[in-house]
Amino acid sequence: MLLSRSSRLRSGYQHAKVHSAGLLFHGSLMRMGLLENQSTSTQGAVVVSRRVGPAVVRNKVKRRLREIYRHALPSLKPGLWLVVTAKPSAATASIEILRSEWLRLGERLSIFLES
Repeated sequence: MLLSRSSRLRSGYQHAKVHSAGLLFHGSLMRMGLLENQSTSTQGAVVVSRRVGPAVVRNKVKRRLREIYRHALPSLKPGLWLVVTAKPSAATASIEILRSEWLRLGERLSIFLES
């Protein structure tokens, strides 16, 4: 299932703004950047550079990270710009390990709604 257009960060200036003005937390598999804004929806992006591996591997990592984001989206606070950048070690990680790291970084950034 695809993410809706309103749930995606699409332009380069948004990515740059998250990295320059937002909070960044590093894990062993990914780096998560966060910028709070005034919008009512949360938008996110997944970045996987060529350092992660060949195209097949990069696409697999992107699919996994987007799926994790899609499942977490209903429990995220509104008005966030979120950029997740995969590290080379993400290429060999299972989706369960990626999910646990994603959730751990999300907890550190306090991106989840209070339950």
